[in-house]
Amino acid sequence: MNINGIEFEFDSTDYLHMEKFEQAIDKMGETEKGLSELKGSAFIKGSVKMLADFFEDATGVKVLDGVTSYTKAQDCYYQLLDEVKRQKDTISAKYNPKRLR
Repeated sequence: MNINGIEFEFDSTDYLHMEKFEQAIDKMGETEKGLSELKGSAFIKGSVKMLADFFEDATGVKVLDGVTSYTKAQDCYYQLLDEVKRQKDTISAKYNPKRLR
Protein backbone atom coordinates (compact mmCIF):
# COMPACT_ATOMS: atom_id res chain seq x y z
CA MET A 1 0.00 0.00 0.00
CA ASN A 2 1.24 3.51 -0.74
CA ILE A 3 -0.12 6.52 1.12
CA ASN A 4 1.51 9.95 1.08
CA GLY A 5 4.44 8.51 -0.87
CA ILE A 6 5.14 6.00 1.90
CA GLU A 7 5.09 2.31 1.00
CA PHE A 8 3.96 -0.08 3.72
CA GLU A 9 2.04 -3.31 4.18
CA PHE A 10 -1.35 -3.54 5.82
CA ASP A 11 -3.34 -6.76 5.65
CA SER A 12 -6.82 -6.56 7.13
CA THR A 13 -6.99 -10.37 7.13
CA ASP A 14 -4.04 -10.55 9.53
CA TYR A 15 -5.37 -10.43 13.07
CA LEU A 16 -2.18 -8.77 14.36
CA HIS A 17 -2.64 -5.92 11.89
CA MET A 18 -6.32 -5.60 12.78
CA GLU A 19 -5.64 -5.63 16.54
CA LYS A 20 -3.27 -2.67 16.09
CA PHE A 21 -5.79 -0.96 13.82
CA GLU A 22 -8.64 -1.41 16.31
CA GLN A 23 -6.53 -0.20 19.23
CA ALA A 24 -5.45 2.84 17.21
CA ILE A 25 -9.10 3.63 16.38
CA ASP A 26 -10.02 3.43 20.08
CA LYS A 27 -7.11 5.68 21.06
CA MET A 28 -8.06 8.15 18.34
CA GLY A 29 -11.63 8.26 19.66
CA GLU A 30 -10.37 9.22 23.11
CA THR A 31 -8.04 11.88 21.71
CA GLU A 32 -10.81 13.30 19.54
CA LYS A 33 -12.93 14.11 22.60
CA GLY A 34 -10.34 16.64 23.79
CA LEU A 35 -10.01 18.26 20.38
CA SER A 36 -13.55 19.60 20.38
CA GLU A 37 -12.54 22.21 22.95
CA LEU A 38 -9.69 23.58 20.80
CA LYS A 39 -10.01 26.40 18.30
CA GLY A 40 -8.27 27.40 15.08
CA SER A 41 -4.66 26.36 14.62
CA ALA A 42 -4.64 24.38 17.88
CA PHE A 43 -7.52 22.24 16.58
CA ILE A 44 -5.76 21.68 13.25
CA LYS A 45 -2.44 20.84 14.91
CA GLY A 46 -4.11 18.47 17.38
CA SER A 47 -6.11 16.78 14.64
CA VAL A 48 -3.06 16.25 12.43
CA LYS A 49 -1.13 14.84 15.40
CA MET A 50 -4.05 12.55 16.25
CA LEU A 51 -4.09 11.15 12.71
CA ALA A 52 -0.29 10.87 12.61
CA ASP A 53 -0.37 8.94 15.88
CA PHE A 54 -3.14 6.75 14.48
CA PHE A 55 -1.03 5.79 11.47
CA GLU A 56 2.03 5.06 13.56
CA ASP A 57 0.01 3.01 16.07
CA ALA A 58 -1.96 1.13 13.39
CA THR A 59 0.82 0.49 10.87
CA GLY A 60 4.11 1.12 12.66
CA VAL A 61 4.96 3.67 9.95
CA LYS A 62 5.16 7.46 10.12
CA VAL A 63 2.89 8.00 7.14
CA LEU A 64 2.13 11.63 8.04
CA ASP A 65 5.68 12.69 8.95
CA GLY A 66 5.97 16.38 8.06
CA VAL A 67 2.27 16.79 7.19
CA THR A 68 0.77 19.99 8.61
CA SER A 69 -2.50 20.12 6.64
CA TYR A 70 -5.57 18.61 8.27
CA THR A 71 -7.11 18.07 4.83
CA LYS A 72 -4.10 16.09 3.62
CA ALA A 73 -3.94 14.07 6.86
CA GLN A 74 -7.65 13.29 6.62
CA ASP A 75 -7.32 12.27 2.94
CA CYS A 76 -4.55 9.83 3.91
CA TYR A 77 -6.72 8.41 6.68
CA TYR A 78 -9.61 7.88 4.26
CA GLN A 79 -7.26 6.15 1.80
CA LEU A 80 -6.39 3.62 4.49
CA LEU A 81 -10.04 3.11 5.42
CA ASP A 82 -10.92 2.60 1.73
CA GLU A 83 -8.16 -0.01 1.40
CA VAL A 84 -9.31 -1.85 4.53
CA LYS A 85 -12.87 -1.90 3.14
CA ARG A 86 -11.62 -3.12 -0.24
CA GLN A 87 -9.69 -5.95 1.40
CA LYS A 88 -12.68 -6.96 3.53
CA ASP A 89 -15.00 -6.87 0.49
CA THR A 90 -12.58 -9.09 -1.44
CA ILE A 91 -12.54 -11.66 1.34
CA SER A 92 -16.32 -11.48 1.84
CA ALA A 93 -16.92 -12.04 -1.86
CA LYS A 94 -15.05 -15.35 -1.68
CA TYR A 95 -17.57 -16.63 0.85
CA ASN A 96 -20.70 -15.14 -0.68
CA PRO A 97 -23.47 -17.79 -0.60
CA LYS A 98 -24.33 -17.10 -4.26
CA ARG A 99 -20.74 -17.80 -5.25
CA LEU A 100 -20.67 -21.11 -3.38
CA ARG A 101 -23.62 -22.58 -5.30
